[in-house]
Amino acid sequence: SGVPLIVVTARGSELDRVLGLQAGADDYLVKPYGFRELMARIDAVMRRVRIQSRQGPAIDHGPLHIDVNSREVCVDGHGVDLTRKEFDLLCLLASHPDTVISRKRLLQQVW
Repeated sequence: SGVPLIVVTARGSELDRVLGLQAGADDYLVKPYGFRELMARIDAVMRRVRIQSRQGPAIDHGPLHIDVNSREVCVDGHGVDLTRKEFDLLCLLASHPDTVISRKRLLQQVW
């Protein structure tokens, strides 16, 4: 689903965080947390959602095909499995070919 999901939990082990993100969460926040941190994470997730919605239905570059709506990637017709962050990073880079994207922008829009 395209609904952004932030896991808020008391379970903070690395394994719990990895499993939560692999299950499809866009972010993972461990209690206790501050209100400002929660709001910053919500803002970051919403920025990524807005970027994806502006990109249109597909991005094509040679053998690379990215379906933004279904979050599917194919290279030469073969599906490629990507994590959410990998997909978001690929979309950002592919939607701005021949452009150097700063570390700051990558962190703001993908992480």
